Amino acid sequence: MLNKIKKFKYNAFLIAIIATAWFLFRVITKPSRAFYPCQRIALSQVAFYWGSVFVPFIFPFYQQVMKIVNNNYQKVIKIVVAFIVGVIVFQTYQSYHESNLKEKGSRTIQKTFSASMLANTYTNSDRFDNKSTKQTQSPSLVSFYYDPLVYYGLIPPYDKQQNPAYNLVWKTVSELSLGDTLNPLRELINDGDTVLIKPNLISDNGAAYTHPAVVRPLIDMAVLSGAYKVYVGDGGPGYTSTEEIITNTNYRDMVNLLQDIYPENEIEVVNLNDRTNWHWINLGGNSAFAGSGYSDYDLGASFGETLFNHGYYSSSDPQGINPGGEVAGWYAVNDVVLNSDVIINVPKMKNHWTMMVTLCLKNQVGSTLCSTYDNGTSNWSRIPHCKTGTRFDGNIYYFNNDIFWRSILDVNKILIYVDKNGILNTEKQRKYLNVLDGIIANEKNAGGDNPYNSHFLLAGIDPVAIDAVACRLMGYDFDAIPGIKNVTNESTYPIGINDPKKIVVVG
Repeated sequence: MLNKIKKFKYNAFLIAIIATAWFLFRVITKPSRAFYPCQRIALSQVAFYWGSVFVPFIFPFYQQVMKIVNNNYQKVIKIVVAFIVGVIVFQTYQSYHESNLKEKGSRTIQKTFSASMLANTYTNSDRFDNKSTKQTQSPSLVSFYYDPLVYYGLIPPYDKQQNPAYNLVWKTVSELSLGDTLNPLRELINDGDTVLIKPNLISDNGAAYTHPAVVRPLIDMAVLSGAYKVYVGDGGPGYTSTEEIITNTNYRDMVNLLQDIYPENEIEVVNLNDRTNWHWINLGGNSAFAGSGYSDYDLGASFGETLFNHGYYSSSDPQGINPGGEVAGWYAVNDVVLNSDVIINVPKMKNHWTMMVTLCLKNQVGSTLCSTYDNGTSNWSRIPHCKTGTRFDGNIYYFNNDIFWRSILDVNKILIYVDKNGILNTEKQRKYLNVLDGIIANEKNAGGDNPYNSHFLLAGIDPVAIDAVACRLMGYDFDAIPGIKNVTNESTYPIGINDPKKIVVVG
Protein backbone atom coordinates (compact mmCIF):
# COMPACT_ATOMS: atom_id res chain seq x y z
CA MET A 1 0.00 0.00 0.00
CA LEU A 2 2.82 2.39 0.91
CA ASN A 3 4.51 1.78 -2.44
CA LYS A 4 1.27 2.53 -4.28
CA ILE A 5 0.91 5.82 -2.42
CA LYS A 6 4.48 6.79 -3.28
CA LYS A 7 3.93 5.87 -6.92
CA PHE A 8 0.72 7.93 -7.00
CA LYS A 9 2.49 10.98 -5.59
CA TYR A 10 5.31 10.59 -8.08
CA ASN A 11 2.94 10.28 -11.06
CA ALA A 12 0.92 13.24 -9.83
CA PHE A 13 4.11 15.26 -9.72
CA LEU A 14 5.00 14.37 -13.32
CA ILE A 15 1.47 15.25 -14.46
CA ALA A 16 1.74 18.60 -12.67
CA ILE A 17 5.03 19.39 -14.43
CA ILE A 18 3.58 18.58 -17.84
CA ALA A 19 0.35 20.48 -17.12
CA THR A 20 2.32 23.50 -15.93
CA ALA A 21 4.52 23.50 -19.04
CA TRP A 22 1.49 23.16 -21.31
CA PHE A 23 -0.44 25.92 -19.54
CA LEU A 24 2.46 28.37 -19.58
CA PHE A 25 3.34 27.67 -23.22
CA ARG A 26 -0.23 28.21 -24.43
CA VAL A 27 -1.22 31.13 -22.22
CA ILE A 28 1.96 33.19 -22.41
CA THR A 29 1.80 33.22 -26.23
CA LYS A 30 -1.90 34.17 -26.14
CA PRO A 31 -3.42 35.10 -22.73
CA SER A 32 -7.02 34.62 -23.92
CA ARG A 33 -6.32 30.88 -24.17
CA ALA A 34 -6.56 30.71 -20.39
CA PHE A 35 -10.31 30.38 -20.88
CA TYR A 36 -10.11 27.46 -23.32
CA PRO A 37 -11.30 24.06 -22.00
CA CYS A 38 -7.91 22.34 -22.38
CA GLN A 39 -6.18 25.16 -20.50
CA ARG A 40 -8.79 25.02 -17.77
CA ILE A 41 -8.12 21.31 -17.31
CA ALA A 42 -4.37 21.91 -17.16
CA LEU A 43 -4.89 24.75 -14.70
CA SER A 44 -6.98 22.55 -12.43
CA GLN A 45 -4.16 20.00 -12.34
CA VAL A 46 -1.59 22.72 -11.68
CA ALA A 47 -3.62 24.43 -8.98
CA PHE A 48 -4.51 21.18 -7.23
CA TYR A 49 -1.01 19.76 -7.10
CA TRP A 50 1.06 22.88 -6.48
CA GLY A 51 -1.48 24.15 -3.99
CA SER A 52 -1.35 20.91 -2.04
CA VAL A 53 2.45 20.85 -2.24
CA PHE A 54 3.45 24.40 -1.42
CA VAL A 55 1.00 25.01 1.38
CA PRO A 56 1.04 21.92 3.63
CA PHE A 57 3.69 19.63 2.17
CA ILE A 58 6.89 21.55 1.55
CA PHE A 59 9.16 18.75 2.70
CA PRO A 60 7.55 15.92 0.63
CA PHE A 61 7.84 18.21 -2.38
CA TYR A 62 11.58 18.52 -1.77
CA GLN A 63 11.85 14.73 -1.54
CA GLN A 64 10.07 14.29 -4.88
CA VAL A 65 12.40 16.78 -6.57
CA MET A 66 15.49 15.08 -5.21
CA LYS A 67 14.17 11.69 -6.27
CA ILE A 68 13.80 12.85 -9.86
CA VAL A 69 17.14 14.65 -9.88
CA ASN A 70 19.04 11.71 -8.42
CA ASN A 71 17.34 8.73 -9.99
CA ASN A 72 14.82 9.54 -12.72
CA TYR A 73 16.13 12.50 -14.67
CA GLN A 74 16.21 10.47 -17.89
CA LYS A 75 12.48 9.76 -17.66
CA VAL A 76 11.71 13.44 -17.11
CA ILE A 77 13.89 14.45 -20.05
CA LYS A 78 12.05 11.98 -22.30
CA ILE A 79 8.68 13.35 -21.24
CA VAL A 80 9.77 16.96 -21.82
CA VAL A 81 11.25 16.12 -25.24
CA ALA A 82 8.08 14.25 -26.24
CA PHE A 83 5.99 17.21 -25.16
CA ILE A 84 8.09 19.68 -27.17
CA VAL A 85 7.96 17.48 -30.27
CA GLY A 86 4.20 17.16 -29.91
CA VAL A 87 3.76 20.92 -29.70
CA ILE A 88 5.95 21.48 -32.78
CA VAL A 89 3.97 18.91 -34.80
CA PHE A 90 0.67 20.47 -33.71
CA GLN A 91 1.74 24.01 -34.59
CA THR A 92 3.11 22.86 -37.96
CA TYR A 93 -0.16 21.11 -38.82
CA GLN A 94 -2.20 24.13 -37.75
CA SER A 95 -0.14 26.47 -39.94
CA TYR A 96 -0.44 24.11 -42.92
CA HIS A 97 -4.19 23.74 -42.39
CA GLU A 98 -4.77 27.50 -42.29
CA SER A 99 -2.57 28.03 -45.35
CA ASN A 100 -4.47 25.35 -47.27
CA LEU A 101 -7.83 26.91 -46.42
CA LYS A 102 -6.63 30.36 -47.38
CA GLU A 103 -5.35 29.13 -50.76
CA LYS A 104 -8.56 27.23 -51.49
CA GLY A 105 -10.83 30.13 -50.63
CA SER A 106 -8.96 33.04 -52.13
CA ARG A 107 -8.50 31.74 -55.68
CA THR A 108 -7.11 34.72 -57.66
CA ILE A 109 -8.01 37.35 -55.09
CA GLN A 110 -5.16 38.88 -53.11
CA LYS A 111 -5.32 39.01 -49.32
CA THR A 112 -5.58 42.59 -48.06
CA PHE A 113 -2.44 42.86 -45.96
CA SER A 114 -2.26 46.64 -45.69
CA ALA A 115 -4.67 49.47 -45.08
CA SER A 116 -3.89 51.03 -48.45
CA MET A 117 -4.67 47.78 -50.27
CA LEU A 118 -7.88 47.43 -48.29
CA ALA A 119 -9.02 50.91 -49.19
CA ASN A 120 -8.41 50.28 -52.89
CA THR A 121 -9.88 46.79 -53.10
CA TYR A 122 -13.48 47.79 -53.68
CA THR A 123 -12.65 49.92 -56.71
CA ASN A 124 -11.41 46.95 -58.71
CA SER A 125 -13.86 46.81 -61.63
CA ASP A 126 -13.15 43.21 -62.58
CA ARG A 127 -15.55 41.94 -59.89
CA PHE A 128 -17.98 44.64 -58.77
CA ASP A 129 -19.34 47.74 -60.50
CA ASN A 130 -18.39 51.00 -58.82
CA LYS A 131 -20.52 53.99 -59.74
CA SER A 132 -20.60 57.42 -58.25
CA THR A 133 -24.29 57.84 -59.07
CA LYS A 134 -26.67 56.62 -56.38
CA GLN A 135 -29.35 54.10 -57.27
CA THR A 136 -32.32 54.71 -54.99
CA GLN A 137 -33.19 51.63 -52.92
CA SER A 138 -31.50 49.27 -55.34
CA PRO A 139 -31.50 45.81 -53.73
CA SER A 140 -27.95 45.30 -55.00
CA LEU A 141 -26.56 48.62 -53.78
CA VAL A 142 -23.71 48.29 -51.26
CA SER A 143 -22.27 51.28 -49.43
CA PHE A 144 -18.63 51.06 -48.39
CA TYR A 145 -16.70 53.53 -46.26
CA TYR A 146 -13.15 53.22 -45.03
CA ASP A 147 -11.39 55.43 -42.50
CA PRO A 148 -7.94 54.41 -41.19
CA LEU A 149 -8.40 56.68 -38.16
CA VAL A 150 -11.82 55.48 -37.04
CA TYR A 151 -12.30 53.76 -33.70
CA TYR A 152 -15.12 52.93 -31.32
CA GLY A 153 -16.23 55.35 -28.63
CA LEU A 154 -15.40 54.23 -25.11
CA ILE A 155 -18.27 55.40 -22.90
CA PRO A 156 -22.04 54.77 -23.19
CA PRO A 157 -24.23 56.06 -24.68
CA TYR A 158 -21.55 56.65 -27.39
CA ASP A 159 -22.64 60.15 -28.34
CA LYS A 160 -21.46 61.68 -31.57
CA GLN A 161 -18.92 63.90 -29.83
CA GLN A 162 -17.19 60.98 -28.06
CA ASN A 163 -17.67 58.28 -30.70
CA PRO A 164 -15.59 58.53 -33.92
CA ALA A 165 -17.53 55.58 -35.37
CA TYR A 166 -20.76 57.60 -35.24
CA ASN A 167 -20.09 59.72 -38.32
CA LEU A 168 -18.80 56.75 -40.30
CA VAL A 169 -22.05 54.85 -39.67
CA TRP A 170 -24.12 57.88 -40.59
CA LYS A 171 -22.16 58.49 -43.78
CA THR A 172 -22.28 54.82 -44.84
CA VAL A 173 -26.05 54.52 -44.39
CA SER A 174 -26.71 57.90 -46.04
CA GLU A 175 -25.15 56.63 -49.29
CA LEU A 176 -28.01 54.14 -49.70
CA SER A 177 -30.48 56.93 -50.62
CA LEU A 178 -33.10 55.69 -48.15
CA GLY A 179 -33.55 59.29 -47.05
CA ASP A 180 -31.41 62.39 -46.97
CA THR A 181 -28.27 63.20 -45.04
CA LEU A 182 -30.23 64.59 -42.10
CA ASN A 183 -32.67 61.67 -41.98
CA PRO A 184 -30.98 58.67 -43.67
CA LEU A 185 -33.78 56.12 -43.03
CA ARG A 186 -36.80 58.30 -43.75
CA GLU A 187 -38.02 56.06 -46.60
CA LEU A 188 -37.31 52.79 -44.77
CA ILE A 189 -39.08 53.48 -41.47
CA ASN A 190 -42.64 54.79 -41.10
CA ASP A 191 -44.20 56.67 -38.20
CA GLY A 192 -45.08 54.30 -35.37
CA ASP A 193 -42.99 51.40 -36.68
CA THR A 194 -41.42 48.80 -34.44
CA VAL A 195 -37.73 48.39 -35.27
CA LEU A 196 -35.50 45.52 -34.18
CA ILE A 197 -31.76 46.19 -34.29
CA LYS A 198 -30.01 42.83 -34.30
CA PRO A 199 -26.27 42.90 -33.40
CA ASN A 200 -24.03 39.85 -32.94
CA LEU A 201 -23.80 39.12 -29.21
CA ILE A 202 -22.43 35.58 -29.26
CA SER A 203 -19.71 36.53 -26.77
CA ASP A 204 -18.32 39.48 -24.83
CA ASN A 205 -14.76 38.52 -25.75
CA GLY A 206 -12.51 40.82 -27.78
CA ALA A 207 -13.71 41.27 -31.36
CA ALA A 208 -16.49 38.67 -31.12
CA TYR A 209 -19.42 41.07 -30.80
CA THR A 210 -20.88 44.01 -32.68
CA HIS A 211 -19.71 47.09 -30.85
CA PRO A 212 -22.53 49.26 -29.40
CA ALA A 213 -20.76 52.35 -30.76
CA VAL A 214 -21.93 51.20 -34.22
CA VAL A 215 -25.49 50.56 -33.04
CA ARG A 216 -25.95 53.93 -31.30
CA PRO A 217 -26.34 56.07 -34.47
CA LEU A 218 -28.76 53.49 -35.89
CA ILE A 219 -31.01 53.97 -32.86
CA ASP A 220 -30.91 57.73 -33.44
CA MET A 221 -31.78 57.22 -37.12
CA ALA A 222 -34.72 54.97 -36.25
CA VAL A 223 -36.19 57.46 -33.77
CA LEU A 224 -35.60 60.35 -36.17
CA SER A 225 -37.48 58.48 -38.91
CA GLY A 226 -40.56 58.04 -36.72
CA ALA A 227 -40.12 54.63 -35.10
CA TYR A 228 -42.00 54.31 -31.81
CA LYS A 229 -40.49 51.09 -30.48
CA VAL A 230 -36.80 50.33 -30.94
CA TYR A 231 -35.58 46.98 -29.67
CA VAL A 232 -31.92 46.02 -29.54
CA GLY A 233 -31.20 42.35 -29.03
CA ASP A 234 -29.83 38.98 -30.02
CA GLY A 235 -30.21 35.33 -29.10
CA GLY A 236 -26.74 34.47 -27.88
CA PRO A 237 -25.46 31.25 -26.28
CA GLY A 238 -28.34 30.63 -23.87
CA TYR A 239 -30.72 32.98 -22.08
CA THR A 240 -28.58 33.51 -18.99
CA SER A 241 -25.34 33.91 -20.95
CA THR A 242 -26.96 36.43 -23.30
CA GLU A 243 -28.11 38.50 -20.33
CA GLU A 244 -24.52 38.63 -19.09
CA ILE A 245 -23.16 39.51 -22.53
CA ILE A 246 -25.68 42.35 -22.93
CA THR A 247 -24.45 43.80 -19.65
CA ASN A 248 -20.73 43.20 -20.16
CA THR A 249 -20.70 44.79 -23.62
CA ASN A 250 -22.41 47.98 -22.33
CA TYR A 251 -25.55 47.49 -24.42
CA ARG A 252 -27.77 47.63 -21.35
CA ASP A 253 -26.18 50.84 -20.08
CA MET A 254 -26.38 52.45 -23.52
CA VAL A 255 -30.05 51.63 -24.04
CA ASN A 256 -31.04 52.72 -20.53
CA LEU A 257 -29.39 56.09 -21.10
CA LEU A 258 -31.06 56.47 -24.50
CA GLN A 259 -34.47 55.74 -22.99
CA ASP A 260 -33.93 58.83 -20.84
CA ILE A 261 -32.92 60.82 -23.91
CA TYR A 262 -36.01 59.65 -25.83
CA PRO A 263 -38.74 59.45 -23.14
CA GLU A 264 -41.59 59.41 -25.68
CA ASN A 265 -40.24 56.26 -27.35
CA GLU A 266 -39.85 52.70 -26.14
CA ILE A 267 -36.18 51.78 -26.38
CA GLU A 268 -35.39 48.41 -24.88
CA VAL A 269 -32.77 45.67 -24.82
CA VAL A 270 -34.31 42.27 -25.60
CA ASN A 271 -33.04 38.74 -25.19
CA LEU A 272 -34.26 36.76 -28.20
CA ASN A 273 -33.87 33.57 -26.15
CA ASP A 274 -36.81 34.65 -23.97
CA ARG A 275 -39.41 31.85 -24.13
CA THR A 276 -42.38 33.98 -23.02
CA ASN A 277 -43.66 34.58 -26.56
CA TRP A 278 -42.36 32.67 -29.55
CA HIS A 279 -43.50 30.57 -32.52
CA TRP A 280 -42.47 27.35 -34.15
CA ILE A 281 -42.13 28.08 -37.88
CA ASN A 282 -42.50 25.08 -40.19
CA LEU A 283 -41.30 25.79 -43.72
CA GLY A 284 -42.14 22.26 -44.88
CA GLY A 285 -41.63 21.88 -48.62
CA ASN A 286 -40.34 25.46 -48.82
CA SER A 287 -37.34 24.64 -46.66
CA ALA A 288 -33.90 24.45 -48.25
CA PHE A 289 -33.76 20.88 -46.89
CA ALA A 290 -36.74 19.81 -49.02
CA GLY A 291 -35.54 17.47 -51.76
CA SER A 292 -31.98 17.49 -50.42
CA GLY A 293 -32.01 13.78 -49.59
CA TYR A 294 -31.20 14.43 -45.93
CA SER A 295 -33.36 12.77 -43.30
CA ASP A 296 -34.16 14.25 -39.89
CA TYR A 297 -31.62 11.87 -38.40
CA ASP A 298 -28.93 13.18 -40.78
CA LEU A 299 -29.26 16.70 -39.41
CA GLY A 300 -26.73 17.20 -36.62
CA ALA A 301 -25.83 19.92 -34.15
CA SER A 302 -22.50 21.71 -34.27
CA PHE A 303 -20.73 18.79 -32.57
CA GLY A 304 -22.15 16.14 -34.88
CA GLU A 305 -24.83 14.56 -32.67
CA THR A 306 -28.23 14.04 -34.30
CA LEU A 307 -30.98 16.55 -33.60
CA PHE A 308 -33.71 14.02 -34.35
CA ASN A 309 -35.92 13.59 -31.28
CA HIS A 310 -33.75 16.09 -29.40
CA GLY A 311 -35.46 17.95 -26.56
CA TYR A 312 -35.14 21.18 -28.55
CA TYR A 313 -37.46 19.78 -31.23
CA SER A 314 -39.80 18.06 -28.80
CA SER A 315 -41.05 21.13 -26.90
CA SER A 316 -44.26 23.07 -27.57
CA ASP A 317 -44.45 26.79 -28.24
CA PRO A 318 -47.05 28.99 -26.46
CA GLN A 319 -49.51 28.17 -29.26
CA GLY A 320 -49.18 24.44 -28.54
CA ILE A 321 -47.26 23.62 -31.73
CA ASN A 322 -44.68 20.84 -31.34
CA PRO A 323 -42.43 19.39 -34.08
CA GLY A 324 -42.58 16.01 -32.35
CA GLY A 325 -38.85 15.47 -32.75
CA GLU A 326 -38.74 16.34 -36.45
CA VAL A 327 -35.98 18.72 -37.51
CA ALA A 328 -35.99 19.71 -41.20
CA GLY A 329 -37.73 23.02 -41.81
CA TRP A 330 -38.57 23.70 -38.14
CA TYR A 331 -37.31 26.91 -36.50
CA ALA A 332 -38.10 28.51 -33.13
CA VAL A 333 -38.37 32.29 -33.48
CA ASN A 334 -39.04 34.95 -30.86
CA ASP A 335 -42.17 37.06 -31.40
CA VAL A 336 -40.08 40.24 -31.13
CA VAL A 337 -38.63 39.28 -34.51
CA LEU A 338 -42.00 38.45 -36.07
CA ASN A 339 -43.72 41.58 -34.72
CA SER A 340 -41.09 43.96 -36.09
CA ASP A 341 -41.89 46.21 -39.04
CA VAL A 342 -38.21 46.80 -39.77
CA ILE A 343 -35.14 44.73 -38.95
CA ILE A 344 -31.71 46.34 -38.94
CA ASN A 345 -29.14 43.57 -39.03
CA VAL A 346 -25.77 44.63 -37.58
CA PRO A 347 -23.34 41.69 -37.80
CA LYS A 348 -19.66 41.55 -36.91
CA MET A 349 -17.17 40.67 -39.64
CA LYS A 350 -15.56 37.38 -38.58
CA ASN A 351 -14.32 34.02 -39.79
CA HIS A 352 -16.32 30.95 -38.77
CA TRP A 353 -15.34 27.30 -38.40
CA THR A 354 -18.36 25.85 -40.22
CA MET A 355 -19.21 28.53 -42.79
CA MET A 356 -15.80 30.20 -43.34
CA VAL A 357 -17.35 33.63 -42.64
CA THR A 358 -20.05 34.98 -40.38
CA LEU A 359 -21.51 38.14 -41.89
CA CYS A 360 -25.06 39.33 -42.64
CA LEU A 361 -26.67 36.00 -43.54
CA LYS A 362 -25.06 33.97 -40.76
CA ASN A 363 -25.81 36.62 -38.12
CA GLN A 364 -29.53 35.86 -38.29
CA VAL A 365 -29.04 32.46 -36.69
CA GLY A 366 -29.24 34.49 -33.48
CA SER A 367 -32.87 35.30 -34.29
CA THR A 368 -33.79 31.75 -33.32
CA LEU A 369 -34.14 30.53 -29.74
CA CYS A 370 -31.06 28.87 -28.32
CA SER A 371 -33.25 26.58 -26.23
CA THR A 372 -36.98 25.81 -26.34
CA TYR A 373 -37.18 24.20 -22.90
CA ASP A 374 -34.89 25.98 -20.40
CA ASN A 375 -32.78 29.08 -19.80
CA GLY A 376 -29.50 27.25 -19.45
CA THR A 377 -26.30 27.54 -21.40
CA SER A 378 -26.46 26.64 -25.06
CA ASN A 379 -26.00 23.05 -26.14
CA TRP A 380 -25.59 24.38 -29.72
CA SER A 381 -28.64 22.47 -30.91
CA ARG A 382 -30.80 25.30 -32.18
CA ILE A 383 -30.41 24.55 -35.91
CA PRO A 384 -28.68 21.92 -38.06
CA HIS A 385 -24.97 22.65 -38.46
CA CYS A 386 -23.53 19.52 -40.06
CA LYS A 387 -24.33 15.93 -40.94
CA THR A 388 -24.77 13.56 -38.02
CA GLY A 389 -21.61 11.69 -37.08
CA THR A 390 -19.20 13.99 -38.94
CA ARG A 391 -17.91 16.01 -35.99
CA PHE A 392 -14.29 15.08 -36.70
CA ASP A 393 -14.57 14.93 -40.48
CA GLY A 394 -12.73 17.92 -41.92
CA ASN A 395 -14.73 17.68 -45.14
CA ILE A 396 -17.85 19.10 -43.46
CA TYR A 397 -16.20 22.34 -42.39
CA TYR A 398 -15.66 25.61 -44.21
CA PHE A 399 -16.13 25.16 -47.97
CA ASN A 400 -17.63 21.67 -47.92
CA ASN A 401 -20.49 22.06 -45.44
CA ASP A 402 -23.73 21.17 -47.23
CA ILE A 403 -25.98 21.44 -44.16
CA PHE A 404 -25.46 24.76 -42.43
CA TRP A 405 -26.08 26.96 -45.45
CA ARG A 406 -29.56 25.44 -45.80
CA SER A 407 -30.38 26.38 -42.21
CA ILE A 408 -29.06 29.90 -42.75
CA LEU A 409 -31.13 30.32 -45.92
CA ASP A 410 -34.26 29.13 -44.10
CA VAL A 411 -33.76 31.56 -41.22
CA ASN A 412 -33.29 34.52 -43.56
CA LYS A 413 -36.37 33.43 -45.48
CA ILE A 414 -38.36 33.51 -42.24
CA LEU A 415 -37.17 37.00 -41.32
CA ILE A 416 -38.34 38.45 -44.61
CA TYR A 417 -41.40 36.40 -45.61
CA VAL A 418 -43.04 34.98 -42.46
CA ASP A 419 -45.78 37.17 -40.95
CA LYS A 420 -46.57 37.95 -37.32
CA ASN A 421 -48.65 34.79 -37.02
CA GLY A 422 -45.85 32.54 -38.24
CA ILE A 423 -47.27 32.05 -41.75
CA LEU A 424 -44.98 32.04 -44.81
CA ASN A 425 -46.03 34.50 -47.53
CA THR A 426 -44.70 35.22 -51.00
CA GLU A 427 -44.77 38.97 -50.24
CA LYS A 428 -42.13 40.52 -48.02
CA GLN A 429 -43.47 41.07 -44.51
CA ARG A 430 -40.97 43.58 -43.16
CA LYS A 431 -38.29 45.96 -44.35
CA TYR A 432 -34.67 45.06 -43.94
CA LEU A 433 -31.34 46.86 -43.63
CA ASN A 434 -27.83 45.54 -42.99
CA VAL A 435 -24.86 47.40 -41.51
CA LEU A 436 -21.70 45.30 -41.22
CA ASP A 437 -19.30 46.24 -38.43
CA GLY A 438 -15.84 45.83 -39.94
CA ILE A 439 -14.07 48.54 -37.96
CA ILE A 440 -12.39 45.78 -35.99
CA ALA A 441 -12.95 42.34 -37.54
CA ASN A 442 -11.88 38.93 -36.24
CA GLU A 443 -9.68 36.43 -38.08
CA LYS A 444 -9.42 32.62 -37.93
CA ASN A 445 -12.57 32.03 -35.84
CA ALA A 446 -15.63 33.72 -34.39
CA GLY A 447 -14.39 33.77 -30.80
CA GLY A 448 -12.91 37.26 -30.79
CA ASP A 449 -9.31 36.26 -30.02
CA ASN A 450 -7.74 37.49 -33.27
CA PRO A 451 -8.81 41.11 -33.90
CA TYR A 452 -7.99 42.71 -37.24
CA ASN A 453 -8.15 46.49 -37.64
CA SER A 454 -9.92 46.80 -40.99
CA HIS A 455 -11.44 50.26 -40.35
CA PHE A 456 -14.52 50.04 -42.59
CA LEU A 457 -18.29 49.60 -42.68
CA LEU A 458 -20.60 48.10 -45.28
CA ALA A 459 -24.33 48.77 -45.56
CA GLY A 460 -27.21 47.81 -47.83
CA ILE A 461 -30.65 46.27 -48.11
CA ASP A 462 -29.34 43.08 -49.73
CA PRO A 463 -27.51 40.81 -47.22
CA VAL A 464 -26.20 38.54 -49.97
CA ALA A 465 -24.60 41.40 -51.89
CA ILE A 466 -22.94 42.72 -48.73
CA ASP A 467 -21.60 39.28 -47.87
CA ALA A 468 -20.19 38.90 -51.38
CA VAL A 469 -18.42 42.27 -51.20
CA ALA A 470 -17.21 41.55 -47.66
CA CYS A 471 -15.71 38.25 -48.81
CA ARG A 472 -13.65 40.08 -51.39
CA LEU A 473 -12.40 42.47 -48.73
CA MET A 474 -11.49 39.49 -46.54
CA GLY A 475 -9.59 37.84 -49.39
CA TYR A 476 -12.11 35.11 -50.26
CA ASP A 477 -14.05 34.21 -53.37
CA PHE A 478 -17.69 33.99 -52.30
CA ASP A 479 -18.26 31.32 -54.99
CA ALA A 480 -16.31 28.94 -52.75
CA ILE A 481 -18.51 29.63 -49.71
CA PRO A 482 -21.77 27.61 -49.74
CA GLY A 483 -23.70 30.06 -47.56
CA ILE A 484 -23.29 32.84 -50.13
CA LYS A 485 -23.07 30.87 -53.37
CA ASN A 486 -26.16 28.69 -52.89
CA VAL A 487 -28.51 31.19 -51.32
CA THR A 488 -29.46 32.68 -54.69
CA ASN A 489 -30.86 29.33 -55.85
CA GLU A 490 -34.04 30.34 -54.03
CA SER A 491 -36.43 31.86 -56.58
CA THR A 492 -39.83 31.83 -54.85
CA TYR A 493 -38.53 33.60 -51.74
CA PRO A 494 -35.45 35.50 -52.96
CA ILE A 495 -33.04 36.80 -50.34
CA GLY A 496 -30.56 38.72 -52.46
CA ILE A 497 -28.06 38.85 -55.32
CA ASN A 498 -24.49 37.59 -55.51
CA ASP A 499 -23.88 38.33 -59.19
CA PRO A 500 -20.97 40.83 -59.29
CA LYS A 501 -22.36 42.39 -62.45
CA LYS A 502 -25.53 43.35 -60.58
CA ILE A 503 -23.87 44.68 -57.44
CA VAL A 504 -23.12 48.39 -57.31
CA VAL A 505 -20.63 49.63 -54.70
CA VAL A 506 -20.81 53.29 -53.67
CA GLY A 507 -18.97 55.32 -51.08
